Amino acid sequence: MEGLEERLRKSRERVWQHALTLDERALIRRAQAVQRLGVVSRIQKGAGATRRTPGSIHRRRWAAGGVAVASVILACGFAAPQLLHLGRDFNLLGTSVSPPDVRTAVLQGYGQKVNQSVTSHGITLTIGNVYADPVRFEFDLVESFGPDAPAKPVIRDQDIQIDVDGRPIRGFSGGEFQPTDDGRYAGVVFEPMQNEQPFWTLPEQFTLHVHVRHIGNVAGTWDFSIPVSRAKMAAATRVLHPNVRREAGGVTFAVDEVDEAPDETLILATVTAPPGVKQDAGMAFDVGGIRSTVVVDDKGHWLGRRILGWMDAGQDPAGRSKYRIVIAAAKLPADARTLTVVPTGWNEASIRLNPGTPDAESTAGLPVSVDRVQFLPDKTVVHVKADAPPSALSAAGQRLVDFSLSESAPVPQGEGGREVPRQSIQADSSGQGWELVFGKADPKQAISLNVLWQPPVAGLAVEVPVASVGR
Repeated sequence: MEGLEERLRKSRERVWQHALTLDERALIRRAQAVQRLGVVSRIQKGAGATRRTPGSIHRRRWAAGGVAVASVILACGFAAPQLLHLGRDFNLLGTSVSPPDVRTAVLQGYGQKVNQSVTSHGITLTIGNVYADPVRFEFDLVESFGPDAPAKPVIRDQDIQIDVDGRPIRGFSGGEFQPTDDGRYAGVVFEPMQNEQPFWTLPEQFTLHVHVRHIGNVAGTWDFSIPVSRAKMAAATRVLHPNVRREAGGVTFAVDEVDEAPDETLILATVTAPPGVKQDAGMAFDVGGIRSTVVVDDKGHWLGRRILGWMDAGQDPAGRSKYRIVIAAAKLPADARTLTVVPTGWNEASIRLNPGTPDAESTAGLPVSVDRVQFLPDKTVVHVKADAPPSALSAAGQRLVDFSLSESAPVPQGEGGREVPRQSIQADSSGQGWELVFGKADPKQAISLNVLWQPPVAGLAVEVPVASVGR
């Protein structure tokens, strides 16, 4: 059987007739930097340290990403990819137009064929494939035109209404449908469930309804009712119920379930709040100082940190509020015997770096400060000093502070920017900080060091046994 990476490569070749000469990962990095311009803009206006919510909603992920990538391509002088090529039995979920967290699972065989078509006023919409797991779903869609079509408008995400078993879905991404070489339009609609507020997970069996009442200025009726089953993925998922818990400072943290899927690991935990404390509806999780987590296996492999979402779980016998959270982690290594889950906070700030004059005030509330910056001909070196004891900066052998560098400059439409690639990070010779080495940055532009700090919540780290019989 072909290796997964080879199948991924071939899937890209089947979709695009001509590949960009610019490396795909570089495009993504540039696009991500462009999407962070709001943060850079606030820094340039003197806002100092900025905070971002760890569970922020990623609405229209592909719409925003598509625009950003297109802008970068044009700015860099590269030609856009040529028209999308579709075979008769298409499956866009296993190609590069699909996000990696779906593409990998689909290429492993966990997608589902649909092949439903609806025609109205000479325009045919076809949903060919669907994928679902507990925390996301995606389907591909192709728009084609008959001779009696009054126009050929491209479908957009605002033309589409979606519900799951009658429950409206509002946070999906889509709308960047691309022209094909045979006169159609094609794309994917992706829904990460963390976009739904309040957060909820998908059932194992559900009916996906897709409704379209107009495409551009062409009114019509395109209705789909798609039975979706997660049974194949569920059958390949090992479910553990470790029931381990810790209590400190009036907060209880309990890991109830670990779902070891073929492509990822989901950790379900219950947080019991201190008396009188409640989580604000519609906001990112923040109870007892817990805003994120660090997940590490017994070999020291970092597996994840993100809380995808939270759900109200009622009250305990003492009347304290309980919440169910879902933590996303990477695929469990085959030799893992335990996981350490460390509840942490989440603090993020950007430090403006003026040549030779770091903005020390921007580090307020952070355990680090910038000591000095070197803009060298081939690289940028930032020396960071730790202003807190080592116990506050690491947990389970993992560093809890991370860094990236961004460069921004005025452009005709506002501001442009990029993330400067990080080459290395190592403890400095004094052991009191780090030497961060990035690619070359232009000291004439606005340069910012972005700092992420996850302070551990004392007394709540748990060790979760995950080894199966024979491991």
